[in-house]
Amino acid sequence: MRGIFLNFISIGFFFLLFSSKEYPLTTRRTKILSGIKFRIASALSGELSQLRHALSQGDIDEAQKIIDRVNSYKGDAQALGLPEVLNVEDFINSCDYSYYREKALSLILDGKYGVEFFFAGAATRLRNSLERVLGKEKAQRLAGPMYFVDIWAIAEALGYELPEYALKGIGMGPRQFLQLNTVLTQLALQAGVEPGEVLSRQKIVLHINSEIEERVRRDLVEHNFYGFNPQNIILVVQPVLSGFKIEKDQVIPVVEGPKYPYGHGYAFQQLVASGVSYYIDRENRATYLDRNALEFLKNSGVEILAMGRINDLTKFTSQILDIDKISFALRLIEQGYNIVTEIVYNPQQQKGGFFFKDMQSGKQFFLEGLSLNTPELEQRVEELREKVSKEASPSLPNSVSRTYFEIHGLQNILSENLPLNLRIRGRGCLYPELLWGDVTRSRYAKTAGIMKGEEFIQDFKELKDLSLAVNYLSVQDANSRFREITFTFIKNPQ
Repeated sequence: MRGIFLNFISIGFFFLLFSSKEYPLTTRRTKILSGIKFRIASALSGELSQLRHALSQGDIDEAQKIIDRVNSYKGDAQALGLPEVLNVEDFINSCDYSYYREKALSLILDGKYGVEFFFAGAATRLRNSLERVLGKEKAQRLAGPMYFVDIWAIAEALGYELPEYALKGIGMGPRQFLQLNTVLTQLALQAGVEPGEVLSRQKIVLHINSEIEERVRRDLVEHNFYGFNPQNIILVVQPVLSGFKIEKDQVIPVVEGPKYPYGHGYAFQQLVASGVSYYIDRENRATYLDRNALEFLKNSGVEILAMGRINDLTKFTSQILDIDKISFALRLIEQGYNIVTEIVYNPQQQKGGFFFKDMQSGKQFFLEGLSLNTPELEQRVEELREKVSKEASPSLPNSVSRTYFEIHGLQNILSENLPLNLRIRGRGCLYPELLWGDVTRSRYAKTAGIMKGEEFIQDFKELKDLSLAVNYLSVQDANSRFREITFTFIKNPQ
């Protein structure tokens, strides 16, 4: 167990504290960067001089090897084994299924099931892959922030023949809002409940970054919050921040350089930061919460918080609220788990995290590629790949970020800081990156993995995923209820 926590660097609450609205933006950024540079120096420790030398010589390959060692999982590589993944279909066939299904429906209809949207993505990989085909100017226009990316527009630019019923001009963020409305409306009607009441009770945590904050706020106001109660859409704004360079064995912020968000893990820890969460009214006026977002959810009666990402195409379907999986998560939470995460196969090896079990401690947790780039860890991953291949499994178990958190357990989990990973961008700038999946490594986390049949990753991250995305949009736009709800809030889809 000890090895799991060796890589945890104490940075989280220092910079989250100074994200508060009580400080001007420039002051906040200065304090954040000032604190983080010391943590980067601590993380690099004895590697600092070697890294400075490699970067000064322009030897990015050698610098990357150093960063890989710094980011690497510090536990015993040989103790990493295959996890236990529980089958949702076995649960559906169990005697408990009807009871927990009814419980899940009640939880949703009563507003006790919170939804967490990670909508801060910058579409970097998508834009880069489009540039190679369409050129830089057109790629930047089509692949801006993921919240506003119109998949139909990309398909049309690449010569796809669009169906007549395609609802163009709708970004990926609004599509998830509209899909959530569609499914909640359907569940309410089936239960004989007024849909408006259910929508008004739904709690949504919306993670966005500071570069798109104003655009997203205008979008919500312009489209009447897609039918949801404005006071129950909690915006958590992640800052975009500078990178760092090394000069004379000192870590120095590059204030004038490119700025990026520091990963989903940073945004996730903001749930327990005061002064960073707010809602807006119909006049686009912000009201900050008196407490942090997690306290707001708990005090509002939320029992389960479900995470989802913007590029997960299953969120354009009824799976945005998969009653079977929610029901199973409830049962597992009652059995003592505080994290229930959906597992998928990823034979194409898209970027993501692997789900492992420490065979010594029995703990199950995620490790992303950033933590697995040393020869010892790469060898162990390859050994496990060979093992599952012999068992005719499509791939190692992978994370897809569709995760259910027990709200009270999450408070303890987020009391610990996440590991500080580093990325090299551009010509040698270092950027911190915190990964949400590392919460499963917390000593307070007890994680169960579930899968319904054989599920594969269904993400839209780059151009090669476009055909899959078009298929999902074709089904979504053909749905009569989705169309009806869309035309209620978006008057003139193109």
